[in-house]
Formats: sequence, structure tokens, C-alpha cells
Amino acid sequence: MPKIGRNQSCPCGSGKKYKNCCNLKPIHLQIENNTASIHSLPKLDGVPGLPGTNIFLTAIRANSNPNHQLNKINPLGMDGEYKVTVLLCKPDELQQKTGTSNFRDELLGDSYLLIGTDKNDYIEFQSDVLSDGAMWQGFANEEGRLGRIVVDKLFARNFQDARIKAYDSISPILSQLSLSLDIPFLINQIKVEELKTKNLFSELTLPYISKLAPEILIADRNVEITKFASLYREALNSNSPNYQYLCFYKIIEGIRNLIEIRTTQENKEALN
Repeated sequence: MPKIGRNQSCPCGSGKKYKNCCNLKPIHLQIENNTASIHSLPKLDGVPGLPGTNIFLTAIRANSNPNHQLNKINPLGMDGEYKVTVLLCKPDELQQKTGTSNFRDELLGDSYLLIGTDKNDYIEFQSDVLSDGAMWQGFANEEGRLGRIVVDKLFARNFQDARIKAYDSISPILSQLSLSLDIPFLINQIKVEELKTKNLFSELTLPYISKLAPEILIADRNVEITKFASLYREALNSNSPNYQYLCFYKIIEGIRNLIEIRTTQENKEALN
């Protein structure tokens, strides 16, 4: 590994010279890697939002004629009927990969619940959230396990309202199944179709961008930094937005407590 000059830019990306940054820190771990192969990896630029979080996409039917009626439809959705498909997956087998979104039905989904012998078998769920006697239908994948849960008619104000109503309806059902059967149910994706316009609404998990490993990785002795780093890594490893929020909240709370302690101590020292 080439030696870093004291006046060169620090590899940590701070923008400072190496002599004024990581060279001052007492502990480091050198990492050997094949930089040629890493530099040849594709680079992804311009991704909006935070990696690991979900953004929502709408696929609308349009016409080349700017005055066509299709082009005047609200892409957020309108009052009316919606079809909602909830795609399940096993916790260790995400079918909808990060950085991709699927508006079609070729993904059959998966879970640990056996409901039949082939993908034509289905079961029904009833929910008080749905109106006019609408029912959820759970369809089997090719192995006979529950993969997709569909409600053909749900009344909502727009796409997001339909998605929220669907989640509020199916989530308690999956929770009760999980409790009674002792198996997990993970929602991989929720797809919404506006029946009047045939416009589609789906979600995409933003991918993490591969980055070049630093030539020198710094290990900090500070106990608080170590604790915050552990919480941050725990948040990145989780697929639960609620748990991620809790981890980030604990980091912010811990930093505020440190500021209060240090401010109190500095005030006491100033008075003395």
C-alpha cells in the first residue's frame, strides 16, 4: 500500500491535509485491497433521498397529444376505487431488490405459510377497515406458500390514502397470524392500481452506493463515539423505519445530553 504524504489530502474525505487530520489520531488499522478492481465497479450518482429509505413512484398512462384527457389526470390519484397488492417475502429473501421497482405481477412473493399445492390456491381474509364487504385474497406461489395478498376494490381519496388504508387493514391480520403460528410475515412491497385510470403506484428502496475502502481506517477510543457508531450501524442494518428512527433518536438524545454536561462543566470552570 503506498504511503500517504503528510501534505496529501486525507483519505477519510474531510478535505484536510493528512497531517492535520487522521495522522493525529493514535490508533489505525491498515486495510489491503485490490484498488484496481474496486475502481472498475460501476458508480451510481445523483440518487435522491437517503439510501435504504423508500420513495414512491407513479406510472401514469399518457398521450403524445398534450391536450388529451389522459394528460389532465391527477398523478396523485383521485377519489374512487383502487386495487391493492401486498407482496410478502421471507425476512432473509427479499424479492424486490433495492434500487428497483416492479409494477407488474410476475413476482409471486413468499412466506412460511402453506396454503395449497400451487399458485392457483388462495385463502381469504376479512377486515373491518375495508368497506362494502371487500375481502383480502391471499394467493399461493409455485411452492404453495402465501406470497401475494390482494384486495380488488378499496375506496380511497388518492394513491397514498389507498396504501395507508391497505396497510392498516392487512397489518393486524399478519400480526395475528404471526402470533398464532409463530412465523414471521414481512411486507416487501405494496402496489396500488387506480381502477378508473389504470395508473399504478409503487415504491422503491434507494440503494446504498458502493464506496472505495479507505487506505487507513481509524478506530476511535472515545466511548461515546463507539456507542453512537453502534446505534448508527444498527439502524442501517434494520429494515424497520420505526426501529431506525428509534436508533437515530437515541443518537440525537445522547449528543444533546453530552452538550448539556459539557456546558454545565464549562460554566462551573468559568465561575471558578
